[in-house]
Amino acid sequence: MDLSPFICGVVEGFYGRPWSNAQRRHLFAWMKAWGMNTYLYAPKDDLKHRLFWREPYSESDSVELKGLIRECRRKELRFIYVIAPGLDLAYASRKDIVRLRRKADHLIDLGCRDFTLAFDDVAPVLSKEDAKTFATLAEAQSVVTNDFLKHARGQIPDASLCFCPTHYCERMSGPVRHSDYLKQLGQRLDSVIQILWTGPEIVSETIAVDSIRALQRVLRRKPLLWDNLHANDYDLRRIYLGPYSGRKLVVRDEVAGILSNPNWLRESGIRAARLGPPCKAGRSNGRRTNPAGFRARNWSCCATAFICPPNSARAPKRFSTIFYSCSARHRGAGALRAGGLKGLPRNSSVSSTK
Repeated sequence: MDLSPFICGVVEGFYGRPWSNAQRRHLFAWMKAWGMNTYLYAPKDDLKHRLFWREPYSESDSVELKGLIRECRRKELRFIYVIAPGLDLAYASRKDIVRLRRKADHLIDLGCRDFTLAFDDVAPVLSKEDAKTFATLAEAQSVVTNDFLKHARGQIPDASLCFCPTHYCERMSGPVRHSDYLKQLGQRLDSVIQILWTGPEIVSETIAVDSIRALQRVLRRKPLLWDNLHANDYDLRRIYLGPYSGRKLVVRDEVAGILSNPNWLRESGIRAARLGPPCKAGRSNGRRTNPAGFRARNWSCCATAFICPPNSARAPKRFSTIFYSCSARHRGAGALRAGGLKGLPRNSSVSSTK
């Protein structure tokens, strides 16, 4: 398995009907071919992931999940399971801490070695009971998360843990240098825990390298980018197939990794759309390799640069055909969001459902 320190891959983190296991297996095969190394399992509508996080999977679902984890690892991909207990976790409750550990034990029995605790999309306040024990939300979340890591590593010495904060973008946190919440996370979370971030917005049209460097100083580590650029779970009438733009190549050097949260799609010939963050564009023989650049003019070249290893001749043709034509100059994904379908090239395979 590729345990490269740079994480690149896909997060299934959208609201709506989760992908089927058959779809995920297709995805794993594509990811292996494209040189990615990480799949993060976080479908919001898997009830055992979020709403009923305390409950173990049924016997039949456990068999399915175990097989999925095995298939993911066979493809030399890291499978990260996300537990999202923030809706009703009692941080100061010993019973809930034990339940969280038992959920970890259950997943470890199914073959999981890598985890995330997610506290996104929940109220950013402590309950009255929790406020008797903890001074701040960041303190409560850090104590629970550090305990989870200690417990997991007691069974799996090389277990890894990521953390999704409640304020996971600058719109929520305000200027990061002034965020007491983020500062406390940086101080209190174990230094090996990766912290997820979506940029200045939940769906960030652009991500400036200076903003990432400022966040590094606050978190005391490189953030792990959960990129919602092509997510569409907030508007299922549209499918976003524009280029992966608005992130200069230097951003790659300042983050711990990039995980693309793609379109949610109904059954169609496209199982997952636009999984092309520039994970494999980097350095070769001491020189920066970015043959297409973030603002690529040629989609075949773009697919090669962003999905395949540097200088590779491979390009996923089935994928590149759903982007703009090679001669089309794009207006950026932000323009697609702002203008809808207007102004797209004639042969762009972007569709709108009623």
